[in-house]
Amino acid sequence: MASNGNAAANNTDHPLAASPVNPEQKAARPIATTATGDPRAATWSQHDYYNEYRRLFSPAEAQAVIELSKTLERQESRLSSGSGRPLRDCSVFWIHRGHGADWALDRIASMVHAWNEAYGFEIAADQPTAAQLTLYRASQEYSWHMDLGAGPSSLRKVSVVVGLNDPSHYTGGGTEIFYGGGESPTLRLGAGDAICFPPYVMHRAVPVETGERWTLALWFLGDRPFR
Repeated sequence: MASNGNAAANNTDHPLAASPVNPEQKAARPIATTATGDPRAATWSQHDYYNEYRRLFSPAEAQAVIELSKTLERQESRLSSGSGRPLRDCSVFWIHRGHGADWALDRIASMVHAWNEAYGFEIAADQPTAAQLTLYRASQEYSWHMDLGAGPSSLRKVSVVVGLNDPSHYTGGGTEIFYGGGESPTLRLGAGDAICFPPYVMHRAVPVETGERWTLALWFLGDRPFR
């Protein structure tokens, strides 16, 4: 069973990278196997829609990620339905390795690999190579969707969302996870809190009513379509 270990990696390229973190993770479930021990017949002993990690980044580290937006190209990401209803409306800034946030990518990778011990998804060795810094302002949202799809999206194995500013800075907002047979929780992540979930889980970014909401989104890829 995976422990609630410290997810921080040995990061040295940012002055805040050595700050202690104590992520609080719901205990991961081990992969169950059949009596024959055949790994091809392995099954999950239990499935969680998501796992939450508290204080993966300190508030100062989360703010340092937001500050990177001042040096990155801003792109407006908008997508509408056939009827014209907005499905996705936000601003994004792509962070690649070498942009000053390698410490953050490495720390998230440590978290994801620990989480993946319970699932065994085939994640490529070089992941993650980039992250999406996202800004939602009043009335902006990303409606219900999965992160898994055709083309390059079929290579996605794990999705991660990190909250970067405190929910007191905005009203509305949050990440809602779809539960098929029950109430769907809306997670209002604190600055530096993270959630990790399989890419086939339906979710949405709830519309922001006032203020600004900043998040960091990542998708860990594999070398072949989802398995």
